Amino acid sequence: QLILSYFYNLSMGIVGGREFISISTMSIMSATGFAILLVPFAGIVCYYLFHIYDLKRVRLILFLSILVLTLMANLWLEGRTYFTVLAISFTLGLLFSFRNAIGRIERGQLRKSVKYIILAVIVLTPLLADKVINVYETSNFYERFNRGYEDISETPRTERVIFYLNHFFDSPFGGGHIKDQLQGGRAHNMFLDGLDACGIATFIMLLAITFFSYKVYRTFYMQTSGVDLPTRCLFFCTFVSINTSFFTEPIIEGSQWLLEYYWFITCALFAYSTKRV
Repeated sequence: QLILSYFYNLSMGIVGGREFISISTMSIMSATGFAILLVPFAGIVCYYLFHIYDLKRVRLILFLSILVLTLMANLWLEGRTYFTVLAISFTLGLLFSFRNAIGRIERGQLRKSVKYIILAVIVLTPLLADKVINVYETSNFYERFNRGYEDISETPRTERVIFYLNHFFDSPFGGGHIKDQLQGGRAHNMFLDGLDACGIATFIMLLAITFFSYKVYRTFYMQTSGVDLPTRCLFFCTFVSINTSFFTEPIIEGSQWLLEYYWFITCALFAYSTKRV
């Protein structure tokens, strides 16, 4: 969908703007909102990174293709979320892997993957630095934050979250009253945006879904101690990446599909866990 939508927008001459046409619905949405399609790929990238010690040619090509294409797509869509969730997922995934590595073999494999990553950075940096900088400086992302109308280090989202918290009971039944006070400014927080759009009942439901998902994942984690470490890390990093995006994007009004995807994974893990009980 992302690739087809890209070529469609390219043919229409609108690649590079803040609006984007989704080819699946032919509806206009924000480019950064469409960039959330990339969030689940963070878990896949981390899986391959922590499994890089054993990647054969085909899987290595697949990994590099996913990594390069998702980074390029995010630069084109001007989004910050994918970079954020990828960094957080990798950091927490690395800590998770070191904590859960069982025996000398898994620890040795993990250390080997880390060495390969460090070696790749050392070798490729002088070879590709100029090309990477050139791609970055000609991207929509660079245009947005360095020549355009935003500063990447300054954002009103923190102030919006505080404003939403201070006016928590202004929209007990929804209606977008808090957003209207900010002239359309969303909190970019699924729970607070859900509260403002649909009311306290939805806010409580979203908290309940997230808590239930955490319990399901924890049960799955306890039951899969015998599964290889990179696969366990795949589920962990996917869980982390999607939950991180809940606090950085207006999911309810902008990216409902991600919540549906999150719930689908939760139900699948729940079904798997209950069959093993």
